[in-house]
Amino acid sequence: MNEFALIGMFLSFLIIVLYELYVRSASIVLWAGLFVLFAIPHAFDVILHVSNFRQDTYFFATIFVLVFNVVYISSRIVLHPITLHRPKWLDVSSSNKTARNYINLLFISLIISTALFLVHIYISFGSFTQFTWIDLFDNRQTVYYAISSYLLSLSAPLAYIATIRRQYRLALTALGLLVITLVLSRVRANAIAIFVPLIVWYLYSGQSFGKTMRRLIYASLFGITFIATVLGFGALRVFGDYSESINFLDLLQVTFDLISSPHSEFGLRNAFYYFVENDNNFEGFGYGLGYVRLLLMPIPYSLSFDLKPIDFASYMSVAYDPENSMLGVNSMHPTLYGDLFANFYYFAPLVAPLWAALIKLLDSLWLRQKENIFAASIFVSIAYALTLVARGALYNGLYNVFFLFAVNWMLSLIFARTSKF
Repeated sequence: MNEFALIGMFLSFLIIVLYELYVRSASIVLWAGLFVLFAIPHAFDVILHVSNFRQDTYFFATIFVLVFNVVYISSRIVLHPITLHRPKWLDVSSSNKTARNYINLLFISLIISTALFLVHIYISFGSFTQFTWIDLFDNRQTVYYAISSYLLSLSAPLAYIATIRRQYRLALTALGLLVITLVLSRVRANAIAIFVPLIVWYLYSGQSFGKTMRRLIYASLFGITFIATVLGFGALRVFGDYSESINFLDLLQVTFDLISSPHSEFGLRNAFYYFVENDNNFEGFGYGLGYVRLLLMPIPYSLSFDLKPIDFASYMSVAYDPENSMLGVNSMHPTLYGDLFANFYYFAPLVAPLWAALIKLLDSLWLRQKENIFAASIFVSIAYALTLVARGALYNGLYNVFFLFAVNWMLSLIFARTSKF
């Protein structure tokens, strides 16, 4: 019975992926992420029976995902019917004044971001090598780090924009600055802005749907490279600081160990199983608190009169891993499916139409921009956000879209006004 449900689940993924590819939606990264982080490992769990959860838990998880996917794709098709004319892909090759000014702004922002990040590290640790990822995590509360993070979010699209405009010197410079931050911070999410937008651009830049499908194979290989990079930086965290040389074979061994670890990206689904097996019987579960927080995103917590809940990832961390939560690791992301179940229990599939509407809204944010250069930047933020959403980090991902859209909207007004003079 479970195997038949599993086949149905994979068919639902196939239909969704084909649809999102055809309409050139940025959400392809969401479904690719869910397929890699949940569908494939879940199939191994069901077929090989290697985990410690009951078979009825796996069966429920399969049916839960299948029903959510079916409701989602049905809602997507209703909101965005398939037509014979595919949406056109972005052309950012024009060199008007707005594009040049915006690229210059991103470049300056990226330089300042990198410089402030290096200043933060040196002031905090007195060295660029003798600190661990945990040290950096515990010392984030400085002005330098805060400004650097916001400027990084703003300027991260530069490498992608410069590449598709064939400004290769600028692209390599931007890539070098991003890699400096990535290597020193070991924050795996920073790799998203480097890899994911370029993969989707390669996938969608072909004119015909047939060409898109042929490029899917190469895009998948690029995706594997991205996953290997993320796992590699996860392994670097295990080694502590950079003061001692790191053997490549040891790094490779730790990376392979992480793949099978329940605490790696491929182990996120275990929290979903745990919530199912315990019938969501945890504090704060089943009330949609994570989505209430999303709705109140523009309002700072300090000004919300306690109406804005704390990050729901904290509740899930306490439920799934109370020991590490007590030690300060107070965030848990059990993939989008696990987050849905923890928030809404059995009613989660009813939220699928809202996700279909949100994807349509996010696509419209970049497709309907008057200036393609702004559209490309917002597209990067959406690709970044939906990659995080796949692993269950909803608020962190969507906040980045909100921030970058607001900044780009203000910049568009400023550029439009200054162009008159």
